[in-house]
Amino acid sequence: MIGNFKYWIYGMSLAVVVMASSACSSIFFESPVPQKVEKLEVFPDHLSGMYEIIEGGDQPEPGSVFRDLLVLELSGDKRLVATGVKGFLRRDLTKLAAILAADKTHGKILDYFITESGAYYTLLEDAYDADEQKRGGHYISFEPAGDYLLLSPSREMLISFDLSAGKELLFEKRRNASGYDDAYFKVSADSLQYSVQELVAKSHKEEIWFSVKNNDESKWSLVYLKRLPNDELLVKHSVIGENANLYENLHRYNAITPFTRIGEGRDYLINPTDEQLKKLLADPDLFTALKLKKVSGK
Repeated sequence: MIGNFKYWIYGMSLAVVVMASSACSSIFFESPVPQKVEKLEVFPDHLSGMYEIIEGGDQPEPGSVFRDLLVLELSGDKRLVATGVKGFLRRDLTKLAAILAADKTHGKILDYFITESGAYYTLLEDAYDADEQKRGGHYISFEPAGDYLLLSPSREMLISFDLSAGKELLFEKRRNASGYDDAYFKVSADSLQYSVQELVAKSHKEEIWFSVKNNDESKWSLVYLKRLPNDELLVKHSVIGENANLYENLHRYNAITPFTRIGEGRDYLINPTDEQLKKLLADPDLFTALKLKKVSGK
C-alpha cells in the first residue's frame, strides 16, 4: 500500500483540471457566450473555499483515504485562483496509521510515525550509510483545513482567471520545489510555467460563463459555473461528455442549434442564441461536468 501512498502524494491527477482541458473532442463557439449577458466585473465572495468532487470525474475507490480537492481563492475581487490538492479527513488519520503499520508488519517499511502535522516513514530500499550509520527516509507535512488534513507537497497551481487583464493562465509545474531559497519567502519554491488565453467572463445571478481562446485562434471554448443549493457548485466544460455519443445524437443537438464539424477531426463549432445555449447546458450528457461540494471556507 505504501507505493499507492507515495503515488497519491506526488501523482497529482485532480479531475477538475477538466476546466483547463483542451486535448479531448470539444465544442467551440464562434464568439463569447451568452451574447446578451453583461460582463462579470468582480468575483462573488461565495466562490472562495475548498471543494470536494461529489459527482463526475475520478471518484475515490470505496475505502480510499485520500481525496482530490479543489481550492478556489480570490486575489482582490478581480482574480480567481484555482489550486488542486490531495487530502484526507482528520478522522481517517487512524486509517492512514493502520496502512503504515500493516506495511511495516509486511516488511515494506522499516519504521514510521504519524501525527496531525505529518508522517515519516523509512522504506526498506532507502539508502543506508553503514559508516555514518544513517538511513534515508521520507517526511510528508500535513496542512490543517477544517475537517481535513491536506498533503502539502501535492498542492498544484491550476488556473488563474484575471478579469482586469482579460486573461486566463493555465499553470504547469516544471519541477518540484527547487533546491535554493526563494528570493521573497526564503524557502525552496516550485518552478512553474504557464500559457495565456484570452478571457471574456459573463455572469447572471448564480451563473458564470468563462469564454476562453488562444490569441491566434478565432474559436472559443467555455467553462461554466453554476451555484447550487447546499454549498454545491456545478462545473461544465465544452469538452464533449463521455456519454454524449455525439455521432448518434447529432441530429438531436442539431435541432437545437447547427453543429458544424471542424475539418476532419472530432471537434464542432456552434453559434447558439442565449436560449439555445441554455438548452445545451441543461443537457446532462453533452458537456463534461463535475459537481463539487464546499467542505471548507465562506
